[in-house]
Amino acid sequence: MAFTASDELDDGLAYTFDTHSDTEAADLAPLEDEEEEIVKTKKRVLPESNGDKPQKKKKKTKNESAVEKKKEKAENYSQAKVELALKDSAMIADFIAAKVRAKNPDLSNIEINELTISEKQIKETASWRTPRVDDKLARFLEKNACDKWTIVLSISAIRVCDVHRNLKPLKAGSIKFIKKNTIKNDTIAVEKTQASVGVATPGRLLRLLDSKVLTPKDIKAIVVESTYLDSKKNSVWDLEETIPAIKRVLDESDAKVMLY
Repeated sequence: MAFTASDELDDGLAYTFDTHSDTEAADLAPLEDEEEEIVKTKKRVLPESNGDKPQKKKKKTKNESAVEKKKEKAENYSQAKVELALKDSAMIADFIAAKVRAKNPDLSNIEINELTISEKQIKETASWRTPRVDDKLARFLEKNACDKWTIVLSISAIRVCDVHRNLKPLKAGSIKFIKKNTIKNDTIAVEKTQASVGVATPGRLLRLLDSKVLTPKDIKAIVVESTYLDSKKNSVWDLEETIPAIKRVLDESDAKVMLY
């Protein structure tokens, strides 16, 4: 076909063309993820500030308060047991009577007196100002009681063994009375030993008396290891046999009880 002038149409209009490629246009458009993030940002609300107001302390519940009071009471009682040895004879007698009454609430005062230990049967040791610790017990016995027999009462068989070792500084040491030993062995030990001090639990002392290995008149003094507390904060006074064992000896002899 022949080219004519009509093919060069000049209608007076200016035509422009976008020179960007499709790829470049796509790069300029926001991605879908970005659009979602923009929307979320617009909707996000900043948390309200509490200012400088201090937060209120959480109130303790009744159970928590009761537990704390019980714990405090137990700690005070434990401390009272530790300090008992430093009290005078009257206060020690009151402590013992209170324990007897707690176990026998229905008894009269006269009946309580028959079960407890009187002030006259207690030898006060408050003047002993040296700390009442394990390695001072031997010295305490030398100063206060070493006549044959002086019986040291401890809370358990394990503690008896510990005390027995702590008494090695004594001239003849001590002998230990524990359940592991037979009564026959205890009898032989009592007959042959040169020691004047025996260490026992209250229950073992009662058995020695029942078996006639020792008689109340053989015992010149009882030393209660009062300041020692075990891992559960119990002392020898918390054993049921302690007061009956001491009273049995004191009522049938001229012995005195002392607290260490």
